[in-house]
Amino acid sequence: MAHQHPAQDECIIQLRGISKRFGEVWANADIDLDVRRGECHAVVGENGAGKSTLMQVLSGRWRPDRGEIRIAGVPRRFASPRDALRAGIGMVHQQLLVFPRLTALENILVGASPRRFPCPGRTTARSRILQWTEAFGFDLPLDVPVRELPFAQRQQIEILRALHRGAGILILDEPTSLLSPPEVKRLLGLLGSLGEQGRTLLFVSHRLSEVFALADTITVLKKGRRVASIGRAHTSPEAVAQLMVGAAPGAGPEDAVEKGAEGEEPGTGGLARISSGGAQEETALDAGRAARETGGLAAQAGHETATHPSAAPVLDLRAACAPPGWNESGLRDVSLRLRSGEILGIGGVVGNGQRSLARVVAGIAPLSSGRILSRGEDWGDLTIAERLRKGFCWLPANLVEEGFCPGFSLWQNYLLGRQREERFQAGGWLRRGAARSWTREELRGGRVRFEDVDQPLETLSGGNMQRVGLLRVLSGSPRLVLLEQPGRGLDLSGQGWLKDRLRGLSAGGAAVLVISYDLDELMALCHRIGILYRGSLMGTVMADPSAEERLARWMTGVES
Repeated sequence: MAHQHPAQDECIIQLRGISKRFGEVWANADIDLDVRRGECHAVVGENGAGKSTLMQVLSGRWRPDRGEIRIAGVPRRFASPRDALRAGIGMVHQQLLVFPRLTALENILVGASPRRFPCPGRTTARSRILQWTEAFGFDLPLDVPVRELPFAQRQQIEILRALHRGAGILILDEPTSLLSPPEVKRLLGLLGSLGEQGRTLLFVSHRLSEVFALADTITVLKKGRRVASIGRAHTSPEAVAQLMVGAAPGAGPEDAVEKGAEGEEPGTGGLARISSGGAQEETALDAGRAARETGGLAAQAGHETATHPSAAPVLDLRAACAPPGWNESGLRDVSLRLRSGEILGIGGVVGNGQRSLARVVAGIAPLSSGRILSRGEDWGDLTIAERLRKGFCWLPANLVEEGFCPGFSLWQNYLLGRQREERFQAGGWLRRGAARSWTREELRGGRVRFEDVDQPLETLSGGNMQRVGLLRVLSGSPRLVLLEQPGRGLDLSGQGWLKDRLRGLSAGGAAVLVISYDLDELMALCHRIGILYRGSLMGTVMADPSAEERLARWMTGVES
């Protein structure tokens, strides 16, 4: 899908010595980057490599501490995203920026014009947006308030907003993370056509299969620094994966994390420091493992399971029905059983009842009929708090909105749900020191890149926020685990860690329900996979590559 530009060698973007520091951490250190007009330039790297920070510097959200930005040869200093937009730069953010009370159409149009709604040209804009939704295959109701839409459709709004603003330079930060496979395919096709029309694309993704389908040039970042920029035709997914997980420039073979002096500045021969505690980052992924994971979580067959058929199911849905909500199907006579030691995946196209299923299992939405049991106990009337006390753990689809307080510190966010445990209490008072120490130890063990447990959660990269959420949910010995889109934003090592952690929980007897739009992710993580279509469970099969064709048919409503 990548396209050629024989007559378009002009550098539309030139970054020179871009450095950005948050506290003592240099998120970007002396980065040089050239992007040709009309090309698709992919930026890849592990969580915390500095990808999103660099894109936010270019889009005007952050001002660099050092360095120069040139657009079409003209030096630029952006004071805000609006300044960047005036220069033709638009960004689709990884963390969704929407106004919940406005409709989808209003969210797409907001900021594009200083005039108030309604304004002349809105009908024309609506017609153009409808053409785009048809081209993408998006099922986006334009007149519904965003608070009623699932997060996958909110991501569609971000993409359409950037296109509507007419940006000649389009930055896409993990744009496919909440899209189903058919939507991803259509999106990549349309992005390729935009490049052929002369738009310049900066594409940030952990999915190397998408990068190699779309990009002309690939730049690899490692711990705040640029490792390499390579033409797609001159490299391979395996080679790029090795650059992503290998040692940073200037590091010795034993260096997994930079050990420069505190506050060391870029340009002094040292490396960007990423953690005041010196947390060790695993970089010993062998080339074979990197090759298997380059397309995301690799599909693997023959997963072992430690299920106990004689025991009552840990999750038992019997003819469960629930009304529609969040602009998606409700549940229609869904029956499924999940036993101790089993990992069950539920997939399907966005809006076919996945969120409804999650809300029912979590206790947020009631059943209109049917039953939900756990080891013979009726959970129908239990609140989410009561389910949590019985060993239920839940990772919601969008952690920032549903599971975190982004402006609060790391330790406060990590403690949520455990603050009343005896080890953190003393005479009715919270033992803050104990909570901080515990959080620090947990996050270092989970290889989260952070400076201090008192820093706001929102200062972490999206992938590191996802790691924090997964660590919080998967710590201890849960009985029933519900994970929605667990691999969102995770790098290669994070995906491998997630798989290993779920295997460990499964071996210990936990039952895990994984809901994802990414079939590769389900194949990699699960023992069995089922598909929801318009609220009905089409069936379940063992997670084997030979079942992919059947699963794809189920996603379109075709029974096998």
